[in-house]
Amino acid sequence: MNHVETVQLVRIIQAICPAQKIDKYTPDAWQPILADTTYADATAALAAIARSHDTGPLFVDPRQILNQVRKTKADTYARTQPQTPPPQDPKKYLTWARNKGREIPDNNDAMPAIKTDILSPEKSRKYRAQIRAILARSPQA
Repeated sequence: MNHVETVQLVRIIQAICPAQKIDKYTPDAWQPILADTTYADATAALAAIARSHDTGPLFVDPRQILNQVRKTKADTYARTQPQTPPPQDPKKYLTWARNKGREIPDNNDAMPAIKTDILSPEKSRKYRAQIRAILARSPQA
């Protein structure tokens, strides 16, 4: 999240939690803590925190937002297991792609869709040529 998004998030928190002390330096303090969180994830986490809180006054801490984002991602990961990366062999890649292998979940950021060595100009030309040849022979293409 950038600083502008952090300011917007803090304004939402100020509206939801009127008893919470928020000053002009709060976004500056929260921004480094929430830097690796997206604005959409943070607002979804804030909504979950606000909905699940008890009857007492609500006070939101940036750690609560981080923990809720992690919990949501862990729940999503548990429901949608990540798929394997695409195979390097062009024939196996086409089978993988046709079997919806491209639907890798958003929470699987650590696993690249294609290994970086395949993107070298020489290998890329070679693989594209092989894939084009296989597609030309394929009845489904």
